[in-house]
Amino acid sequence: EPVRACPLASGALHCVTEYLGLQEGAMLHVELLVQGETMRLDPRAVAGLNLLPNPGQPSHPSILSILNKTRTPGGSRLLQQWLKQPLLTVEKITERLDLVEVMVTHTEIRQVCYEDHLRKFPDFQRLAARFGAKKANLQDAYKVFVALDKLGPLISCLQTYEGDSLPALQDNFIKDLQEAQRDLAERKRRSFQLVKQGKALALRELQIGRA
Repeated sequence: EPVRACPLASGALHCVTEYLGLQEGAMLHVELLVQGETMRLDPRAVAGLNLLPNPGQPSHPSILSILNKTRTPGGSRLLQQWLKQPLLTVEKITERLDLVEVMVTHTEIRQVCYEDHLRKFPDFQRLAARFGAKKANLQDAYKVFVALDKLGPLISCLQTYEGDSLPALQDNFIKDLQEAQRDLAERKRRSFQLVKQGKALALRELQIGRA
């Protein structure tokens, strides 16, 4: 609705979809950027603070290369986004620090998530983009199918935490994972329909060829 109310926003969104090659009817999720919650750093500030690796000096350490102990491609991209857009509001900073404290102080949850769960997940962001652009293939559908069964154990692992930061953990991780689980279940259903349609088409072509 905010996009439709602003001609410049709708025009910019149209340009983005054209550039990305998204087909008409592609599923998009647009979030409103709340100004004032994060600081926008320009390229000169990013380079001056040595936040990201220098392409001309790949062996030279940066803040990202030092802090990046993430397990998934999505986690690495999120950390890079956080470094380029640091928080400004005290409430958000405190909430993020509380979540970090949960993982630091509860070694078992951190280790189980890192070693047993996160390494088994594909790159959901890229898969979502392929499905949204209607360019996903059967292999992508299979990755979603396999990952769907692994979300439940991850959610159960996070739900073992019973500390004071449980509401923040639920709002930032558990609820989002549960929503993703429901969304992936729907994609799984659609994938099965795609497979059935493909089998039916192949059988029909075989029957026509024998006729």
